[in-house]
Amino acid sequence: MRTFSSDNYSGVCQEVFLAIQEANKDHAYSYGNDTYTAKALSLLKDSFGQATKSFFVYNGTAANALGLKAITRSHHSIICADSAHIVTQEVSAPLSLTGCPCITIPAVNGKISAKKIE
Repeated sequence: MRTFSSDNYSGVCQEVFLAIQEANKDHAYSYGNDTYTAKALSLLKDSFGQATKSFFVYNGTAANALGLKAITRSHHSIICADSAHIVTQEVSAPLSLTGCPCITIPAVNGKISAKKIE
């Protein structure tokens, strides 16, 4: 079966698998104090600027919820398409982390317009 429904369906590509095997050969500090995190952050800073901060997370739901948390306050709402992944698949994760309800707007091909938001 091949599907793009979730990034959790398939295994990793050969390059990632080999990198994991290589990293698994010895002990390493954890929770961001390791050489792998330092190298990743260095590459991100090279690409996006030295002020870049990164918060590595396990999956897309955590990334989406944390990203929304970074740009909202608890008295805000998240306006999104009724077909938005954060509504249909991640259910209450954004609300749980941000305190912001998702207000859905009927979408056409996944898009909403400023007029519909008004």
